[in-house]
Amino acid sequence: MVRPLLVLSLAAALASPALADAPAGLPDTLGYTVLVEGRRVGHCDIRTERRGDGMLVLHARLRLETKALNLSLEDETVVDPDTWRPVAYRWSGESNGGPYDGRIRVTGDHVAGRYRLNGGTWSEGTRRVEGPLTLFEDYAIEHQILMARAFAAAGWRDTTITVLRPSTFRFLETTFTAQGERLFQSDRREAVCRKVVIRMPGAAPFASFYDPASGLPVYVAFPGVSTELFLDSFHGPEPETWFVPKDAKSSR
Repeated sequence: MVRPLLVLSLAAALASPALADAPAGLPDTLGYTVLVEGRRVGHCDIRTERRGDGMLVLHARLRLETKALNLSLEDETVVDPDTWRPVAYRWSGESNGGPYDGRIRVTGDHVAGRYRLNGGTWSEGTRRVEGPLTLFEDYAIEHQILMARAFAAAGWRDTTITVLRPSTFRFLETTFTAQGERLFQSDRREAVCRKVVIRMPGAAPFASFYDPASGLPVYVAFPGVSTELFLDSFHGPEPETWFVPKDAKSSR
């Protein structure tokens, strides 16, 4: 299974009073539209709930089709809403026709995982991780919320957080650097977002914008692969790309 390593720009925020009764300040449901080179290629629906033990659960369903990747993904992420440290993650679906599934569980400072490699071989791993931990799975859009909230929990100070890529069970020491604020606009809303640059080993840096009014990533941009994610409630059903298509550039 070959999937592009993503490079992103993220907008996210703290909870507004209107969301105070929702899990950890998040709405009950939300959606994201996916564009590649300015063209709509997929959509993700997320549902949130609070478990009896207080943990926050994010259920996500994504369908995406590009020239290189046909992906269906259903997953469930469980986090501690006080620290935004992941408790468990499980996923299933198909990537270019092959099985794509596995599960991760975090107990204290130990992480155990079972995941499928090369379209059919199960592998298992365990690792001890001390300190902050977050998740980053390609196109698991709810993980953008986790990453932003993990940085917020660190006080928006430059820091290093261990990022787990579940489908490969790789742990990457990733730096988060605050870079001020920026006005972010759509035809529906505008917000002054906090910007953070994230540097993950093996990938180009990606930038993150955190809107203190909604508690959600409102825009995610992957410049290296011309991919963008748009929060539906912020941008509407027909978001405007920030990328110039390659064919448009070549015609100039």
